Amino acid sequence: MKPPRNSKEVSKFLGMSQWYAKFIKNYADICKPLYNLKRKLKKFCRSIEAQKAFDAVKVAITKAPVIKLPDFKKPFELFTDASSIDVGAVLNQEQRPVVFASRTLSNAERNYTLTERECLAVVWALNKFRTYLGSLKIKVITDHSALTRLTYGKNLSIRMIRWVLKLAEFNVEWEHRTGT
Repeated sequence: MKPPRNSKEVSKFLGMSQWYAKFIKNYADICKPLYNLKRKLKKFCRSIEAQKAFDAVKVAITKAPVIKLPDFKKPFELFTDASSIDVGAVLNQEQRPVVFASRTLSNAERNYTLTERECLAVVWALNKFRTYLGSLKIKVITDHSALTRLTYGKNLSIRMIRWVLKLAEFNVEWEHRTGT
């Protein structure tokens, strides 16, 4: 596959690779230079970073996956994390990934507080993986301790109250693990 030469070819490549995104860890981070090439106000100028991103996605699509097939008789663990620019999640089972997901935050979402971004990551991931989870019990593992006390929280924003109501649809058990 040849590298894209214009923004239309970049869009085609990203559209094709998007289907495989759930099998590629940190897909949104890897593709960030390619998404920057699609910006309408910028002149198309392929950079070294964009070429590296293209090559990394190509390699990730063609190499053998490390994910496992889900066993719906065994418990799932959901790891989520949020940064100032994107959110990511991994659905694990028996310490092996079943599926990955990540996305870039919109400009409005980048203005959320840290707790709101972390909660957004959990709510977004649970909705994304709804087909795997159904009514099964899921352990949500987060590095943000405030989320473990979310249902007992006082003085929550309207947005957080709305998300707590969405979380009530799932059978969630919270666990806090410190991490970077």
